[in-house]
Amino acid sequence: MNRNTTMRYFNFAFNDMQSSNFEFSIKMGAIVTRHPNLMHADLTNVGLKREEVIFIGLALSSSKTMLSLHLTANDLPYYDRVFLRSLIAARVGYRFKEDPKKLEIENNKEYDTVMHLAGGGNYNP
Repeated sequence: MNRNTTMRYFNFAFNDMQSSNFEFSIKMGAIVTRHPNLMHADLTNVGLKREEVIFIGLALSSSKTMLSLHLTANDLPYYDRVFLRSLIAARVGYRFKEDPKKLEIENNKEYDTVMHLAGGGNYNP
């Protein structure tokens, strides 16, 4: 992958990439941070553990070209996802159609949770 400098999209979704020594996540972190043209990577349901998802997610902020990284259906609990999004200043790109008032309440709870994890704000679970 490092030699293919014209690649812009990488789709590895639904492939089992589990390993005991985090080999895949280390290589993906290097690719995300160093690839000269890669703009999107889809790592949906590849069996990443919590530490691996956070490692790859944090590598995203060091990339000069990456616009999006899809990490759905890997092992990352809700509050860790919220915290990771706040660390890298990411936004949720798509939400299911729901009642707007319910969505506003969820966004406020998510904001309160992030502020609590960051050491400030009100926390109302």
